Amino acid sequence: MVLAICVVVGAPVGVVLRPDPSPYGVLGTSSVGPVTVGMDMQDVVTHFGQPDEKETVNFGGGPAPQVDWIWYFSGEEGAFRLQFDTRRDAVTGYVSNTARLATRSRGTIGRSFSPISQRYGDRLKPPPVGSPTEASDVLMLSENEPGTYPALTFFVDNGYIESISGGVFQAAGE
Repeated sequence: MVLAICVVVGAPVGVVLRPDPSPYGVLGTSSVGPVTVGMDMQDVVTHFGQPDEKETVNFGGGPAPQVDWIWYFSGEEGAFRLQFDTRRDAVTGYVSNTARLATRSRGTIGRSFSPISQRYGDRLKPPPVGSPTEASDVLMLSENEPGTYPALTFFVDNGYIESISGGVFQAAGE
């Protein structure tokens, strides 16, 4: 048996270096894996590496209040967006459109929403902003008081999870 150990000079203590850095870990109400709401951009790079794309988000006038970092997964495996407040350069939330990441309850893209609905029942509430369409529902599972942020927000289409977001609400324009 051969055991290979790789030491990288200058790597932060406790950081697991991966050959293909990308988002990993459990999707939470205010975190994804080791990345949490409020974390700065450099700390995100330490854990997830550089994104494949950066996109400014602004639905109003004036400077863009949000920038999204986007990682694309190979083949049909979707994408992951990490959202930053441009005033503080700090994480405010994320949007997962990939089955490679899941919640603690194993909620992920393409799976039935029924187990989550059965488990959390009355704790699932519509978000205070936005409105669902006839064929889809948007339901949030709050960390604290139901219907408040931070929360996991599930976008459900015909009973199946289409997207999962987490973090705090951030207006993307005025």
